[in-house]
Amino acid sequence: MVKQVVISLTLVVITGSCKAQNAGCNSVKRGKVVERTTEKFNARRYYAKRQGGDYQFENHRQGKVRQFGGDNGSDFVEYARKDTELFGTYKEFYGKTKTLKKVGRYYYNEFNIGIWKLYDENGYLVETIDKDAPYRNYPWEKVEKFIRENLKLIYQTALL
Repeated sequence: MVKQVVISLTLVVITGSCKAQNAGCNSVKRGKVVERTTEKFNARRYYAKRQGGDYQFENHRQGKVRQFGGDNGSDFVEYARKDTELFGTYKEFYGKTKTLKKVGRYYYNEFNIGIWKLYDENGYLVETIDKDAPYRNYPWEKVEKFIRENLKLIYQTALL
């Protein structure tokens, strides 16, 4: 009985302390805390399942996902968006190391929003870009509210 309780508690602690593959982490680099990502592109699954030049699938967390690239050492690209959401996630991975290179949010491949992060091949954050900075006085949320309330337009989400 005690042995089963110890095993159960051990499993709870291990499970609770594990992080997903795409979770970021922080580390100390030259005396200061620097953001670091551990996310990698799953090239094995991609090459096994792609048809033609890309691989498309549905994921319960990400929605519809489209991956492409990787040929002749090029970078891998991933677009993901749920049908019920206007914005999706764009990710780019280094072709050689498969580590996350760039991540951000987009609207139908037309424009980028929010904070975009760029990482080096070792996963260290090297730059953040605020795509909303030029539009501080008129953010997307105000545009969306105006469309819904004043223009009474109903818009549908486009497919990837």
